[in-house]
Amino acid sequence: MSKRKKVFIGIIVLLILLQLVPTEKNQSAEVPATDFVKSLQPPEEISILLHNACYDCHSNHTDYPWYSKVQPFGLLLQSHIRGAKQELNFSEFAAYPEHEQKHLLEHMVEHIEDGTMPMRSYRWMHPEARWSEAEKRAVVEWVRGI
Repeated sequence: MSKRKKVFIGIIVLLILLQLVPTEKNQSAEVPATDFVKSLQPPEEISILLHNACYDCHSNHTDYPWYSKVQPFGLLLQSHIRGAKQELNFSEFAAYPEHEQKHLLEHMVEHIEDGTMPMRSYRWMHPEARWSEAEKRAVVEWVRGI
């Protein structure tokens, strides 16, 4: 067997074995009182925009896409979600100290305005997370008004 064929078979075996690696699921059914939308009660259109573009990564409940069951994509998603929740967890927003809430809201506005959030890769796979300029302005204005 040629070296190239052995490498190819090794990669296939590795990918098959990788499917056995479990991933933790971020799917709490509870919407706690500390949830951003529940505690701050934005207008419905703002709430929908936030859920569609932010909550999958920045909350305790993710609606997983089909490809999350395929490794290494599931592991990559798990890593993104864990990192996102360390930065801002909308499910626990009201539990943050007031000064931290203010800081997080300022960063939220910055990331929306500079287009870094939602992430480009997320927007690519989730058309509902592609905000128009008017939607961005609406969210930013609402957040600034808090």
